[in-house]
Amino acid sequence: MNVNTMNPNSSRRHGAHRHSFSEDVVDSTSDPVYLHQTGRSIAVAVVPEGTASVEFSISAEEYVADGTATWFKWELGDVSEETVVAFLPSVTALRLVSAGRTNWEIST
Repeated sequence: MNVNTMNPNSSRRHGAHRHSFSEDVVDSTSDPVYLHQTGRSIAVAVVPEGTASVEFSISAEEYVADGTATWFKWELGDVSEETVVAFLPSVTALRLVSAGRTNWEIST
């Protein structure tokens, strides 16, 4: 299983690197995105052309990588319009479930 990780971008605030990730997903579940623990909330934006939902995990990185992590669907269910949500820093990984094309962005 592929696992994406977030990379620091060029934005710096208060001396800390910000991390971001963005991709388009079409009619599938994305590969998990492992989140480096920064102690900051995690912002997730989805822009579906069909419907989409986000699943999150609090499992350790090795469980995410080997496909045995436990996943929870976000409280919003399937959304069909642009949606932005904040997750707590305890979330270790995210993945997108998309019916149709969806762009999603994650930032910390």
